[in-house]
Amino acid sequence: MTVPKSVEAAILEMYDNEKPCVAAISKILNINRSVVHRVLGLAGVLYFPRKARNRKIDAHLSLVEESLVRFPAIESSRLFAICQEQGYVGSQSQFRHLIATIRIKSAGKKFDRVKDMRRWQWAQWLYLLERRQLPRLDAVEEKVRQELFNILARPTGFERQKALVILGYQQLFSPVTIAECMNISSNTVNGYLSKYLIGGVSKLFERHRKPKKCDDESIKAAIFSLLHEPPSLSNINRTSWRQDDLRRILLSRGFTVGKDAIRAIIRKAGYKWRSAKTVLTSNDPEYREKLEKLRLTLAMIGPNERFFSIDEFGPFAIKLIGGRVLSAPGEWPTVPQWQRSKGSLIVTAALELQMNQIVHFYSDAKNTEEMIRMAELLVDNYQDCKTLYLSWDAASWHISKALGKFIAEHNEICGVAELPRLETLPLPAGAQFLNVIESVFSGMARAIIHNSNYSSKSEAKSAVDRYFYERNQHFEAHPQRAGNKIWRKERVVSAFDASNNCKDPAYR
Repeated sequence: MTVPKSVEAAILEMYDNEKPCVAAISKILNINRSVVHRVLGLAGVLYFPRKARNRKIDAHLSLVEESLVRFPAIESSRLFAICQEQGYVGSQSQFRHLIATIRIKSAGKKFDRVKDMRRWQWAQWLYLLERRQLPRLDAVEEKVRQELFNILARPTGFERQKALVILGYQQLFSPVTIAECMNISSNTVNGYLSKYLIGGVSKLFERHRKPKKCDDESIKAAIFSLLHEPPSLSNINRTSWRQDDLRRILLSRGFTVGKDAIRAIIRKAGYKWRSAKTVLTSNDPEYREKLEKLRLTLAMIGPNERFFSIDEFGPFAIKLIGGRVLSAPGEWPTVPQWQRSKGSLIVTAALELQMNQIVHFYSDAKNTEEMIRMAELLVDNYQDCKTLYLSWDAASWHISKALGKFIAEHNEICGVAELPRLETLPLPAGAQFLNVIESVFSGMARAIIHNSNYSSKSEAKSAVDRYFYERNQHFEAHPQRAGNKIWRKERVVSAFDASNNCKDPAYR
């Protein structure tokens, strides 16, 4: 802007006559001091301007410059706090203006936006990072940085991304700047940083596998409880279950599970949809009523009452029986197709659920007389009890009229003879999978029947007797430790549950 001639003449005349200071001239003429300085300078007047005052930041310039070299992306507010700790007393707004000026001078170029300057700083930092030319940090952070350098060499993209985020955070880039320069979400950056701050590098890179629904015990129990029911009880007009129907009914009961998980659970349990040997569903129309009666009885059972699961094992032949066996290289175990049997055995047994004890004997046949014999044996062994509950499957000899007559006659005289009362709780038809003693039989078969070659019936009986004796002794001494020794091969814990699959389709 050109200064008018009249103003120039007035300034020079006043200075030649009175020699006032610049401030006095600008005040009298009502003009800016810079105009007075310019006119006097152009006129060649020997003018000595007042010395500039020292800035408050001058004492901290070395600290500021060093910090900007080590951490070019450090925020002005954070640098202001560092200088305040060292004694800086200026205002934050003035400090921010001075830092911006220093950044622009060090960059050697002018940026229209702060975001552009941040991206330029990020690019410069990546250049130094690739060449391992970054200034050293303190001992702890430098050790972490070396770990992250090693991770950067890995081919996995997500691991490299995590390492870059933490390295940028060490260099004091803000989470917003890191997210913008790496083109990822701010939530992702904050998640990485929170894991790193909580547990360090190990926490950041640890892998968490989500639990699979096929391993969820509550879903397993719900699936098998449903499979054990006829589809008609769920208002499905079919005789067998489909995966779509199972998924829909489970969803209505609050279990969100897909068909793949249902298929995996069923196959893992050893069942196949097309296997004729595996019966998953009871066809008893009173299935739920009988099951509820069993549950109620077990829930209300008293200290002077006992509940027995009763069934027969066999008949099985005394001969060489195959099974899984440890064999040497090149050795292939075989079982002759034709063998002379050394006899056969039927084991009739009762499992008492509270104390996990087995009572057994050997039978020549499966009939009502053997069930009466078992009832008499249990009455003799548990004379101090008030009630004995007998639970068995729906075989004809378990529900015969002769057996019912024997139990009725016994109950008429039990009060006078001071004997326990007998109560029958039959399982639903076709529900052998709920009979808990089947699990014990499967464990016994795996332990002493598979791979056996007993020389006589007496030797086989001795093995069975010893198995049940050791089992009873173990659970008598350790009632809470079900399944730690050879009976760990039992399919389920010896407790009644609607979702149990007690019967192993391959145990014989």
